[in-house]
Order: sequence, then C-alpha cells, then structure tokens
Amino acid sequence: MLAHFNNVTVANQNREPVYLNLFETTFEFPSILPNVNKESAILSMQATSINLELTPDLEVVKQYFKYSGRQFLNTKQDNSLAKFQIKFNVNVTDKFAIDTWNMLKQWYDLGWNSQTGELHYKSELIGTVIAHVHDRKGIVIRRVEYKNVMLTKLSGMALDWSKGEIYSCDADFVADTWIDLYQNI
Repeated sequence: MLAHFNNVTVANQNREPVYLNLFETTFEFPSILPNVNKESAILSMQATSINLELTPDLEVVKQYFKYSGRQFLNTKQDNSLAKFQIKFNVNVTDKFAIDTWNMLKQWYDLGWNSQTGELHYKSELIGTVIAHVHDRKGIVIRRVEYKNVMLTKLSGMALDWSKGEIYSCDADFVADTWIDLYQNI
C-alpha cells in the first residue's frame, strides 16, 4: 500500500502531534521554606525546559554453554533514581530582586549554605516537581511526578561585556522515585 493520505491512519483520523513546548512544571518546595511555597507559581511561569528521560538503556547480560549463548535484561540497582534538569528564565522585579534565582538558591542552601556552612536533614530539603505535558486544548496527556526531589546544582552567572545575552539559569535535581502517568491506548 502506498503512503497516500487516504491510506495513512494518522492523517485520515486527523491525529495531533505532541508539541514539545506544551508543558507546565509545578513545584512543591521543602516544608522548611513556607514563604517560597507561596510564591512557587513564579517558578512555574519561568520554567522553559525540562528533560523527562525516564527510559534508560537496559543492560544485557550474557550466558554461554559451549558454543551457544543467551541474553537477558539486567536489572539495575538504581532503577528508581532519577536525575533531571530544568532551565529557568530569570527576571528582575520592581523591587530589584531576581525572584526565580533567589527561590532556587534558598532550596540549594538547604543542602549546603556557602555563606554560613549550615546543613539540613534530608527530610527538610526534599520537595516535589511535577511536569504536565498537554495537548493544544490543555488536556494533560502525560504527567510525571518526581518525589523526594533535591536540588544539586544551580548555575551561576558568566558575565561578559562582549555579549548582550539574557541570563537564564539551569537547576539540576535528583529524585528518589517518580510516577509516570500517561493515557493508555
């Protein structure tokens, strides 16, 4: 059968593509930061990208007997662990604060505050990050919820007179587990 419009299921059923720019990210900060939790909607509006790499390559182990071999999928120890990165726009408020970066820095400082040396227990520095992928009408088609999330890296500023670029910041996170929900066929 030729790939004519009438013969292609996705075309004649008018199926929509998944757009990579239709997503929303929401944040639940650690409970030790109640003021930041009130303002977390600002981060949702400033998150410009997130990677949802939740299907890692599976390793193969081999077994041999004389000249014949068999292959098996190997279960990794860290299957439940996740690493991900979110890129944020950073803007200055009318009070000359860079709220996006400031909120992320407060979360980062729970792991290690470079100014005071202060440290916190894991229970005080974990939060939740949820990514909703939706279609053009706003219907959620995939929801990924990262649990026990910790911020491990916050990019700094590389100032340069010769460039007129706008600052955005990258934040790296780790999570103990995640829930990946999507519409089933």
